[in-house]
Amino acid sequence: MKKRGKVPHSQQRRNTDESFAFRQRMATAEAKEKYKQRPSIAEYVNKEFRKRRLTQFRVRGLEKTLAVALLYALACNVLRMIAFGVFA
Repeated sequence: MKKRGKVPHSQQRRNTDESFAFRQRMATAEAKEKYKQRPSIAEYVNKEFRKRRLTQFRVRGLEKTLAVALLYALACNVLRMIAFGVFA
């Protein structure tokens, strides 16, 4: 399969070895099946973060930013558990 005259999973000039290895992994049928599940998992969380106004961090520094992101992730997971009736 060629896209714009290039094979999409081949080594390209601007790619590092890591990105080339990623491209090779994503070319497999197993990776494509797994990637099909991504919208139902990742996009829901992204939507929830935007809905709760986590578009910009109001803190500075890597440690504080990581702490805020982890708290949001924890809150999102707890809310999902409540919605699924885990605590019932």
